[in-house]
Amino acid sequence: MSTGPRPLVVHAILDLEIGGAQRQLSLLAPALCDLGWRVLIITLHRGPLWQRLAESPQAQAGQLRLCQLPAHGHRDPRLILAMRRLLRRERPQILQTWLPLMDVVGGLASRGLAIPWILSERNSAPEYASGLRHRLRELIGRRAQMIIANSHDGVAYWQGRGVPAKRRAVIANAVDQQWLDAHQPITRADHGIPADHLLLLFVGRLEAQKRLGDLLTALAQARQYRPITLIICGQGSQEAQLKAQAQNLGISEHCRFLGQRDDVPAWMKAADALVLPSSHEGQPNVVLEALACGSPALLSDIPEHRRLQRKHLRGVICIESHDITAFTEALKCCPFRPAPAVTWQIHGNGSQDWLRTYGQKLRFPLSNNARSASIGDGHPRIFYGAMSHIPSATANSVHVLHVAQSCYDIGCKIHLIAC
Repeated sequence: MSTGPRPLVVHAILDLEIGGAQRQLSLLAPALCDLGWRVLIITLHRGPLWQRLAESPQAQAGQLRLCQLPAHGHRDPRLILAMRRLLRRERPQILQTWLPLMDVVGGLASRGLAIPWILSERNSAPEYASGLRHRLRELIGRRAQMIIANSHDGVAYWQGRGVPAKRRAVIANAVDQQWLDAHQPITRADHGIPADHLLLLFVGRLEAQKRLGDLLTALAQARQYRPITLIICGQGSQEAQLKAQAQNLGISEHCRFLGQRDDVPAWMKAADALVLPSSHEGQPNVVLEALACGSPALLSDIPEHRRLQRKHLRGVICIESHDITAFTEALKCCPFRPAPAVTWQIHGNGSQDWLRTYGQKLRFPLSNNARSASIGDGHPRIFYGAMSHIPSATANSVHVLHVAQSCYDIGCKIHLIAC
């Protein structure tokens, strides 16, 4: 095996706040280091996950680095130039971008540098219904060597834009079971929540897509029939508007805005139900986490939620989208959390399910006894370590298989080496 420097993968993401994409990257980056890669994360804005990654053993060993680009403004072309200078200096073997702005910046900055580019799709078509910036991302994204979506709706969006099947794939979100297990459920008395109240939890961005205004209206109506407390974890542009709505509806005392939280699992383990009335989603990781914590989920009836319902029949209830009356009735009838708490298996996000899925997608036999294999012939070689046994769903390192496929598609010879 080569004794030269480790290959480098660059991940570009808007910020390192506690969001879904950010959390998935925080799982993936250290796992890639453990597989023999160097990782550089480029971001515009720091956040709680910056510190967590900076303190990781991989960062302390110099295998994982963090870089904050000068924030000239999200529409400033100097951002593209700064990214291009960095890519020319680092010369990574792979560039992967996360979230729309960095898809545009990374896609433009890497043009002509012969760096394989992977675009991470975290949403679905309704998110991109209109707007020049979305059209620009679409035009640039078509040139990506691989598009990895976390949902079938996400990959369908790019299928409709003419991206061939060999350059698009679905990788479901990983559930960070260690993070969930590290939290004990909150005690209602400590937070002044009466024992006879139905405790509902919302986790996510406070944006129009989440339709929190409809939830507040349904809550006000349902509270005429039973006592309910709603906990809202997250931030966004609609926060002030939603707080004013809660005040006008007379439910501000029972509707608590906690902001961005790192102890969400503690609330999931105490809540009677997670509520997510979104108009559209990619794959909502918060639902998988809630189910893993034993919390049922009341969800809007949209395609990705229906897929989750088919997998987790006992834990997921889908309610007619945009129907406030239906949500009101669901809140009126929602049962209290069973005791002792029940947890539901997160099908498709466990290690063996993942191994089968990625083996099938790459037409590559994966097993616990796999030794090594090579793909391609007579081209430049890139060695990419792949674990033959993934101990838990937290090891989101299975992304490496799709990265390897991307390299193969552009003419590199790949050796997948099982550890």
